[in-house]
Amino acid sequence: MKRIILCLVAVGGLAGCSVRADVTGLVGYDGELYTGTATGYLDRTGTIDLHTETGARCVGQYGYTGAKTGRGTLLCNDGQRVDIQFNSITPLTGYGYGVSNTGKPVRFTYGLSKSEGAQYLEVPPAPTSAAATSTGSDPGAPPQPESTSVDNVRPPAPSARSVPMQKVGGTYAVPVLINNAIALDFVVDSGAADVSIPADVVLTLMRTGTIKKTDFLGTKTYTLADGSTVPSSTFRIKSLKVGDRVVENVTGSLADVRGSLLLGQSFLGRFKSWSIDNAKHVLMLE
Repeated sequence: MKRIILCLVAVGGLAGCSVRADVTGLVGYDGELYTGTATGYLDRTGTIDLHTETGARCVGQYGYTGAKTGRGTLLCNDGQRVDIQFNSITPLTGYGYGVSNTGKPVRFTYGLSKSEGAQYLEVPPAPTSAAATSTGSDPGAPPQPESTSVDNVRPPAPSARSVPMQKVGGTYAVPVLINNAIALDFVVDSGAADVSIPADVVLTLMRTGTIKKTDFLGTKTYTLADGSTVPSSTFRIKSLKVGDRVVENVTGSLADVRGSLLLGQSFLGRFKSWSIDNAKHVLMLE
């Protein structure tokens, strides 16, 4: 909490403020131990870096989608990808769970002592053949208290031409899968010439090998909403998947580390038409 207060007091230097929390995670039904840190920023996004004593390592991004809930994606050096969800207890503590692309359950805590986090790190039993055929829940998902909060309601699965959106302030955001590696929420911004991705996300993609130095195209000058102009590095995004629609070879621009993820015209302009249904809160792609 002291670190958060110092960040808020440092009005002239908010861009450099971040907080860190120790993370403990268990992966698989045998409970393989991962430890590391999560670094959070004032825009309610952050990065995670975890490792094991045997050399396995997972890095990724996360972001809040509600007042106390959020989600993220981890990419590991053994080829696994883990989609996670988390619930905060305080601004610097919480717990979460997820599942890897190989079906391994994941449990983790952050900012909690061993005794405080024990109740959230119980390894679930391996599923029986009957349980393995059931649907509708994440493997090993911890018991959740009943709640009618909209923060805990999952949007409907996207269809081929419409993608559910979440309203964030006065804007709409949709989940986007970048280079078939990381899924993050992008703000739909028709005023942005290109898809905009913050530097920390680009660095994560580079560490996982899905963006290479040869993908960088040069520098381009962009005009902001206030009429000012700024230069930015541009790069090639191999693929962006929104709902069931995949667009390849999309031009992206490099944003500041605390910049927003923007789904701009380099993606939207590749469709015959697109629109936002305000009544249904969906993005329509034709």
